[in-house]
Amino acid sequence: SDTDEAESIQQSSTPEPDGLGQATMASSVINLLNTLAGVGLLALPSAFAKAGYVGGTILLILTASSSVLGMRLLALSIETTGVSADKPSSYNTVTSPTLPH
Repeated sequence: SDTDEAESIQQSSTPEPDGLGQATMASSVINLLNTLAGVGLLALPSAFAKAGYVGGTILLILTASSSVLGMRLLALSIETTGVSADKPSSYNTVTSPTLPH
């Protein structure tokens, strides 16, 4: 019975054969917001304590601008490489057209 239980656990944790996950758009957005905002919110008080109000505000604006620029560049690279909503996008599908073969 322990063998049967181990086999059922292994079968249930095996990824889809095509390698695609089952994430929804809502879960992806929540995961992205959690990742982007979670660590930043925890680090802000310490950053402001060490840099002061003026320095902390300047650093906050610089890092926010950097994040916006990075997201915009990612969106532009997706548009440029032709990745569309019809096919799933991943790091590989976005970067492979830009790399030499």
